[in-house]
Amino acid sequence: MPKRILLLFFLCIFVQNAFSKEQFEHFKLKNGLEVLLVPDNKTELVVHSVFYKVGGLQDFYGKAGLAHFLEHLMFRSTQNYETGDLIDFFDKNGAIYNAATGHELTFYYEFGKKELLEDLMKFESDRMKNLVLHDDEINKEREIVKEERRMRTDNVPEEKFLEKLSAIFYNNDYYGQSLIGSMNDLHAILNQDFRNFYYKYYNPNNAILLVVGNFDSEKTKALIEKYYSVLKNDDIDLKDYYKNTNPEMPVKTKNLFYEEKDKDIKQSNYYYLTMAPTFQSKNTNGFATELLAYIVETGDNMLSKKLVEEKKIASHVSVEYNNFGYDNAPFLIKITPVDDSKIKEIQVFMNDFFKNQKEIVSEKELSRLKNLYIGQHTYAMDNLQNKAMIYGQVMLSGLNPEIVSDIKNQVNAITIADLEKVYNEIFIQNPHIIGILSKEYL
Repeated sequence: MPKRILLLFFLCIFVQNAFSKEQFEHFKLKNGLEVLLVPDNKTELVVHSVFYKVGGLQDFYGKAGLAHFLEHLMFRSTQNYETGDLIDFFDKNGAIYNAATGHELTFYYEFGKKELLEDLMKFESDRMKNLVLHDDEINKEREIVKEERRMRTDNVPEEKFLEKLSAIFYNNDYYGQSLIGSMNDLHAILNQDFRNFYYKYYNPNNAILLVVGNFDSEKTKALIEKYYSVLKNDDIDLKDYYKNTNPEMPVKTKNLFYEEKDKDIKQSNYYYLTMAPTFQSKNTNGFATELLAYIVETGDNMLSKKLVEEKKIASHVSVEYNNFGYDNAPFLIKITPVDDSKIKEIQVFMNDFFKNQKEIVSEKELSRLKNLYIGQHTYAMDNLQNKAMIYGQVMLSGLNPEIVSDIKNQVNAITIADLEKVYNEIFIQNPHIIGILSKEYL
């Protein structure tokens, strides 16, 4: 799945009904598979989802896009099913299904009537260990992924630009490596690379199973025992060409600037890309970083207020931040001018904006924004797909799923001092890159 679609999931940040505590069962099978069952009997539907602890950060050197490519191949043949059987079943039974690859994860989900749960488990558990990677199917899918690359990135100037901006900032590694891979990467990936990657990472002890919705707990646990507990783990050595399991951001000491002109773009944009701590970072409150992203975008002393409402030189300000990423995850600010002539004015305004801020937020405004933040996301947990995604990301971050029920207390506990600490790290201590994509006047 393309990066932008993933961001829609990642931006569904931590949300939870502020007035009730979620009930769930959390346990681990003997083969290492972590399981979370979250009942919700307000519906007749169920979400069945598997999260794997592998993504673009584990792609082999010079072969970016491997994790995403394998995600495509997971919809092809297994030892027990032919290519198309899985999709035909979903379509005939009205089930929604999809998958996505991020830098830190790959996940698969099915969403349908509760009566389908056993079939969903049967299909998903089968492809966890029984995928058959035929050369002809890999070669066919390679052309599909290349076409996706053309459609989603090469033919979209903004996506191409953001890919370059991240590659420059992260030295073409870590979060700077393309999730879909370049055309050179897609040609460089060998068919055996997929088999090695699959045997290494698609294992019960590297996965999390979530069942969310209307289900019978005891029957569901019996089905999990039947279909998942019998799966065994493979362990192969990829040390000859495998990247660091826990990548660390290269030390940077200077800020960067990159500008590009493109006559085909519809709108010029200003970008500010830096790094931010996450829930996996040490000595950092992940909720503080998440709330700060909200404040930077909408706060009285911050960008939308200054640039859109007061100066009227920007039409839109947005912040993209993945709070479930590894340490030093990307923190991207995008500012769209009201017209192309204002892009330089925005650049001048932003030059020393963060350094000159004397007050990030007042106590009164912080209280208001906390309420808005909590209220805005409370209702998202009524969506089963959102709920499954949130719990999966929480667990991938190594957090106790109980924290999902505690968002109100977690957010209300954040102080201005907490926000100042994170603000100083992100905007004063951390390096950044300014990117400007503008029209070329002929």
